[in-house]
Amino acid sequence: MNALYYIIRKELKLLFRDKAGLSFLIVMPMALVLLMTALQDSTFKELENEKIRLIVVNYDQDILGQTLWQALDSSQIFILDSIASTDPQALHKAKAMVEAGQYKMGLYLPPKATTTLRRTISAEIKKQMNQGSAASKKTEIAPSEIEIFYDPVIKASFKQAVSGSIQQIIAHIQTQMVFKSYTKTIENITGKSNNDLYPIDKIQVKETATGHFANSPLPNSSQHNVPAWTVFAIFFIVIPLSGQIIAERTEGTLGRLRTFPTPIYIHFLGKILIYNSIALIQVLILFAVGRFAFGLIDLPVLPVPNLITLLVFTGVIGLASSSYAIAVGIFSKTQHQAAIFGSISVVILAAIGGVWIPIYIMSEKMQWISLLSPLRWALDGYYEIVLKHSNCMGLWPQFVLLTGFSALMLLMATIAYRGQKD
Repeated sequence: MNALYYIIRKELKLLFRDKAGLSFLIVMPMALVLLMTALQDSTFKELENEKIRLIVVNYDQDILGQTLWQALDSSQIFILDSIASTDPQALHKAKAMVEAGQYKMGLYLPPKATTTLRRTISAEIKKQMNQGSAASKKTEIAPSEIEIFYDPVIKASFKQAVSGSIQQIIAHIQTQMVFKSYTKTIENITGKSNNDLYPIDKIQVKETATGHFANSPLPNSSQHNVPAWTVFAIFFIVIPLSGQIIAERTEGTLGRLRTFPTPIYIHFLGKILIYNSIALIQVLILFAVGRFAFGLIDLPVLPVPNLITLLVFTGVIGLASSSYAIAVGIFSKTQHQAAIFGSISVVILAAIGGVWIPIYIMSEKMQWISLLSPLRWALDGYYEIVLKHSNCMGLWPQFVLLTGFSALMLLMATIAYRGQKD
């Protein structure tokens, strides 16, 4: 215990000697959290709940037009506006607004669209019931054309999705009208009334999600960026810690340690405890920024998670990052080498681990590749805490992965240290 105490004292002196590097570990993550959250906030809002601005020209003013408006409005997909049907230039004006980018799309219902649909249905029923004359059977009623017009820059996939939604609503309305018309005809034949509605609930669609994020709510900009850049900041410890190990080798400290009876893991433990403390300070500061500062600049406020779970899990992340930094320092020959390899490797692991771009936006192949990054494991754990309010028991996969990674890095560092000659 005395050896560990003096090693910790030595590490603290070395740490506070480099005040610029210490402040960098705090100030840099704060700047990144504020900047990236502000830059990505609008994008995250679109991903969370994008609504489509739709301009409607309704010359029908009957059941079809009224029901279609109500269905679109209640779908929670569209923001609806309309131009008065009394304006003869309404369609021209609506198309001009769509072309100008004021709306993403427009919808046009021609005059007497409901009447035309009723006549078409009635003619079809009479033909099938053999109630129409030979002349009426040969006469076909031209269908009304409901027009959907788009901004030309909109992607084809977007057009297909929106058009499919509108066509589904129209098909439902048309089916209801057909059912009512057939019901009325059958009532006239049988003399029995039928007040039942069309049985649309006979076939139900069950929606399920697959993949790594099947049961996870998607994070908003603060729920992603604060945990993501906290993980990045904790792993960026690799630069000062690995550099410190190189300096100890250059100054002969590591060589002198070989003459002491204290095992090397005590020396490693002292560094891990000190830099774990820094990780805890980082997470408290960055989550406090998300909780108290974001609201002042119109960004989503980060809810306060379970503090005990947050600190315990951060300790495991700090163990993983410190162990990685120790391994980099032991294997590197110079401070320049350690700084370059350490920084580039952390940036690459952050990129594939979902720090820069959220995992759920990546392709399925990249999502599988991201599972190789310890930053992904750390970020998944923070997601569990922030989004699902999980306790430590719910984080056991991340605990196992990060602890195993730490053990592997320390084992490699110990073997390499014993094989080195100072």
